[in-house]
Amino acid sequence: MIVERVVVDAPAVGVLHEARRSHAGALNPIVSAASEAPYSEAIEELREEARQRWRITAGRLVGVNVLVLVLNALVAARGVYLWSLITRLRVVEWICLLRPHVGTTFHAMRLLNWATLPVRWPLQRLGLRRPRFDLWVRG
Repeated sequence: MIVERVVVDAPAVGVLHEARRSHAGALNPIVSAASEAPYSEAIEELREEARQRWRITAGRLVGVNVLVLVLNALVAARGVYLWSLITRLRVVEWICLLRPHVGTTFHAMRLLNWATLPVRWPLQRLGLRRPRFDLWVRG
């Protein structure tokens, strides 16, 4: 069974109109007052206001979607530019060339750390370290 119209008793008419004014999009337009003639103009105004709110909301959603698409296009263009720069500078080839030597570099750094400890340790005790060096050591 499909309900085409719901009639509200006279005592509830004020509440119905307040609810329509407050929540125009939430109430079904088939709900009407018992004496609809005096309120038909107000009901039509509320319906038009609900339609206008829906248009504004839809317009905002379209605007946000367009903004996201433009931002996505800018990020994609920037990514393509960075990839072309990486390929032009042959960064991938350099990484492949240097990769076998990474382990050797870490071993050399450990040896240098132990080799320079006799010089660094007294300097640490005297407080002669530079703040820039502290940032580099501590991260």
